[in-house]
Amino acid sequence: MADVPVPKGERGHPGYPGIQGEKGQKAISYDFVRRVGQKYFVSYKKRDSFSSAVEFCSQQGLELALPQNEEENSKLNQFFGDIHKEAWINVNNNKAEGNFLTDMKNRPLTFTKWGEGQPDKSIQGGAPIYFPNSFSAPDTQPQFVESKFQVSPDVARYNSADEDNYTQVLTFYTQVLNEEERQRLCQNMAGALKGAQLFIQKRQVENLKAVHADYGNRVQSLLNKYNAENKKNTEVHVYSRPGASAIAASSKM
Repeated sequence: MADVPVPKGERGHPGYPGIQGEKGQKAISYDFVRRVGQKYFVSYKKRDSFSSAVEFCSQQGLELALPQNEEENSKLNQFFGDIHKEAWINVNNNKAEGNFLTDMKNRPLTFTKWGEGQPDKSIQGGAPIYFPNSFSAPDTQPQFVESKFQVSPDVARYNSADEDNYTQVLTFYTQVLNEEERQRLCQNMAGALKGAQLFIQKRQVENLKAVHADYGNRVQSLLNKYNAENKKNTEVHVYSRPGASAIAASSKM
């Protein structure tokens, strides 16, 4: 499925108003054309996989259609549910990873988080979809910060950067856990970190050392073993989107 923006104040193909010139001629051969808001959504039989849909859109000079708001999502789901069940994401029981929630019963796609992106990682190259992250993320928009309002006393945001995040963990590590439990904790921590890039491992180990040197050193020792076995190097893999929100991972090391 692809989308074509509707040009304002222009006349398009008589069968599909708003689709201009060559795109309007191509629209004749599409399986269907539906308008939602300021977009036309077109479909063609070549939609058996996500990769083939990307290829088809590229050949047609169109953009892959991914619902960007609740209106588009609900209208397109309703249309697919009534006519084009084969166009549903997950029709082949392939799990869609990313910002979407699907089930194994061929039900329409349901968003779990509104935002840019496709329902799997085939285009975004493995970049994280959560915020904050170490690679790229949406920029904070100061104009959307909640305004202060009068209560008793005043309520507003405050800087929590100076909170004590270590004493309670130190007590747990030194006074609650026994030696065997401490070792299991370190093994679990290292196991969770071994797939991360080295600069992220280093950052977390420093946090653990701030709790207790023994904690950080044990985890680092286990990571050294994992990293040697997998020949992990110091190369930084950067996942960033173009534009103002692109932040190189090396700048956060």
